[in-house]
Amino acid sequence: MNSRPHLHQVFRNPAGKNVAILQAVNRPRMPSRVLPLFALPLLAGACGSSSPSSESVPDARGCSDWPSRAGEVFVSLDGASQFEVEPFFVARAGDLAIAWEASGCDDLTRIGYTRRGSAAGFDKPRYLASPNGQMASNITLARDGSGSLFVAWASWTPGPDPAQPHVQASDIAIQLARWPAGASGFEAPVELSEAITASLYDKPWMIVTADDGIVVSYSDLSRGGIWVASSADGGAHFQRTLVDSTKANLAALCPDGRPGGAFVTYVATGAIRLAHTADGGLTWSSPVAGAVSDPSGNVAWQDPTCIANGDEVWLSYGRTHDGTDVPVERLLAIRVAHLTLGASSVDSDVIALDGASTALAIADGGGAGGDGGSAPGFLLFPQLAQFADGRLGLAAYRTAGEGTGAADLVYVVSTDGGRSFGNAITLATGLTPSLQRHVPDWLGDYFGWSPTAAGLGAAFIDNSSGFSHIVFDETVPTATP
Repeated sequence: MNSRPHLHQVFRNPAGKNVAILQAVNRPRMPSRVLPLFALPLLAGACGSSSPSSESVPDARGCSDWPSRAGEVFVSLDGASQFEVEPFFVARAGDLAIAWEASGCDDLTRIGYTRRGSAAGFDKPRYLASPNGQMASNITLARDGSGSLFVAWASWTPGPDPAQPHVQASDIAIQLARWPAGASGFEAPVELSEAITASLYDKPWMIVTADDGIVVSYSDLSRGGIWVASSADGGAHFQRTLVDSTKANLAALCPDGRPGGAFVTYVATGAIRLAHTADGGLTWSSPVAGAVSDPSGNVAWQDPTCIANGDEVWLSYGRTHDGTDVPVERLLAIRVAHLTLGASSVDSDVIALDGASTALAIADGGGAGGDGGSAPGFLLFPQLAQFADGRLGLAAYRTAGEGTGAADLVYVVSTDGGRSFGNAITLATGLTPSLQRHVPDWLGDYFGWSPTAAGLGAAFIDNSSGFSHIVFDETVPTATP
């Protein structure tokens, strides 16, 4: 990976504020329409505020059902939403926070969230609304070393069909809100993306680096490109950087454990790409392909995830025979690729989960058809995480078909750096592999899978009642299966 040089300058604007500009040089792949990077004076002056000025109270008409499953902890139920999907969670120093997309009884989606201290259960769910009455989705969380919590999400205007609000959605923007340490809730949100006419930004993903830098990745669907907004001052100011100018989406970040170090992975046409930053997101290496489509199946249009330690990085992604015109691609294989920064090739790329064979943990779901027809078995939404001792854990939904109750949530563990994975262990059963979006039993496009004090925890969807709700499970054993 050859680093692309940048020139970093600072100037004083007419209002007397220092504004940084990061301008690319020697970047021939960057189209001329792309402007230099401008610092965004976001959240300035708000650090002393402790009032949750962005709180939103849904119409709590009790439209939610109330499932009961032995051994499961439902964290999203309070009667104020029809269903809840796409959970994301962070756990650090006795503070565990979970956020999700809540489809309200008033037909507005908000951010639902809850926190849990080291000696208490989860708080009652609270809600955060997008600006200007827009919808909220694709929620991610991050927490810095001081205890400040950050949430990033996509706000959007729904399309004309109330039953499918995501179809022809418009004016999509990337928002961020901060809950400062010691405050009582989130401050008012600000936009991280560039405010343009007919904006179509998508899929934010947020991390905090080892030195508490905040990095948020997202895509620009209207003009093309993977972008990053980064902050080195606790969210007071952000700067935008273009990582890749090609048409791409579904970016995900992972810190590499070093100050300012992180990788970003994303889906481009027929490939999973990867880039690295060593300065908190201000500059990025030239993207390389971690995986490409081959005769075994197309690289699936589902979110890849990554885990990194120094120069080493592991990518999880799916392969499919489904076309891109289906609502959700069914994975016939989930694979994990291992790369080293600066290496000329992928070190290893192995199957991790198998929906048709118990000999493999998660990687091969069976024979999804290229014509979009029914398949006997498939997998959905792989998520990669790492135990404190370095072992890798990969989780996914696995199903024998598309029928009600046909899916399980399973995970597998690697003790040899991703070169092989053990047999699948089941976390939940009786789930429905819903392949439609924004319906009451929707599985979402991802779920939470991350280290906790107990080993690894999962915040996932239980839709066995016909409505999707968030369950948190941290009973994942630390012993090797």
